[in-house]
Amino acid sequence: MQRSPSAIILSLPNEPEVAVQRHLEGLKGRLQELVLKFPDRVSRDPRDHHAIIIEVAASRDAVKARDDLLQALRDEEPELRRRGIESLLLFGSAATLKSFPNDIDLLARFRPELRLSAFDIAEIQAYLEQTLGWRVDLSTEATFPSEFRKTAEQSGIRIFGS
Repeated sequence: MQRSPSAIILSLPNEPEVAVQRHLEGLKGRLQELVLKFPDRVSRDPRDHHAIIIEVAASRDAVKARDDLLQALRDEEPELRRRGIESLLLFGSAATLKSFPNDIDLLARFRPELRLSAFDIAEIQAYLEQTLGWRVDLSTEATFPSEFRKTAEQSGIRIFGS
């Protein structure tokens, strides 16, 4: 099996044509049973009749949900800045759409002159959860491990700030 950024290609070189077709129909049926419900994302590879392509691009619904989330966060910028956030980054599955998000991962940079306690940050997190209707994991740049920050910044989406 090979994987490209937008598809998984399942190569079955030793399978007869009828078996490849059976696998194709089985994958379509299984995906339809699961939450994806996009059987058209499973097809035969036109370059290799012994291969099946499974597209893994995000659905339009997932993209719209992410865009709605981004807008909701941008709408909250004045309130979040009032609470001391200088910069906000959405990262993780909600940003990349590689899998269904369980929560919203946010990385915040606070104004350096503020001395926020864990309770202050928890209050902002609770505010975001209530506003967005999602569980929120609010991390601060000061406590976020540097080895993960680079990845988060590369794959994340800047909501506001620099």
